[in-house]
Formats: sequence, structure tokens, C-alpha cells
Amino acid sequence: MGYVETRAETRFSDFGPGGELHFSRCLMYFEKARFAISMDAGLKEVLAESYPGRAVSFVVIRVNNHYVRPVPLQYDSGGGLVVRSKLLAPFTGKLSFEQELWGAGDMEGPFVKARIDTAMLLEGAGLLTRPDDRVIRCLEAYQERLGQGNRVLT
Repeated sequence: MGYVETRAETRFSDFGPGGELHFSRCLMYFEKARFAISMDAGLKEVLAESYPGRAVSFVVIRVNNHYVRPVPLQYDSGGGLVVRSKLLAPFTGKLSFEQELWGAGDMEGPFVKARIDTAMLLEGAGLLTRPDDRVIRCLEAYQERLGQGNRVLT
């Protein structure tokens, strides 16, 4: 399956005094990428139809990060870092992603690799909720559209 690529917009304050990206910033870049994927898949509209008048959120329930190599300050000012994300199936009870932080045009490999699991939280239910069939069909259709190709979101 292909991946979805989004730009990680860095700021000077994302980097520490040693000139390397602070490890916690990667999680924010990954979150932004997951949000972009959900918008691109049309998930917002499907959730509104499936759960009218109720707030739905996806909460992170597990993060497994592997910091492969440091990200130097040269990637400041945006455009220099990209997040590559794969939405993994099946979608029973959680959405799982494989995400990587790369330098744009970098051939050395990713700086960071992560596996992030999220779960759906439905307002008023009090518990994590399994996505209904419409949500699952939306995500399956999105994966099918990606096929073996890659998609770049700005």
C-alpha cells in the first residue's frame, strides 16, 4: 500500500540549543498528518452522518517511536521535513498508522519511525467506540484509492 506525504512545518523553537529537533515535536507533526489524512478521506462528513449532533474524536492510545538519527537545524523554516504515513487495516476498534519523518529529498532513510494507534471516542458513550460500518467503508475506500501509489497533501 502507498503512503500519504504531508509537510512538517518546523519553527526555530522546535530545535534545542544543540541545533537538533526536540523529539517531542515529531508527535505534533504526526498528529497533523493523521488529521490531513482524515480530511482527505472524507471522514469528517461520514462521522457527521453516522453520529449526528455528537462529538467524535480519535485519541492516541499507543505510541511506539524509534528515533533513528537526529534532525539537524538545517530543516528549520518548513518544507524541509515530510511525514510519510500509512493507514493500516483492519479498523476494528482502532485506527493504526505507520508514520515516518523524512528530510525532503533525503535518501538516507527516515529520522523517526513510529507506530501510532488511535481509538474513537464518542461523546456521551463514556467509552472507546468501535467505528460503525459507514466509517469503516470510508476508510477502506480511501485505502483502495491509494492502492500502491503515494499521495502528497499540502
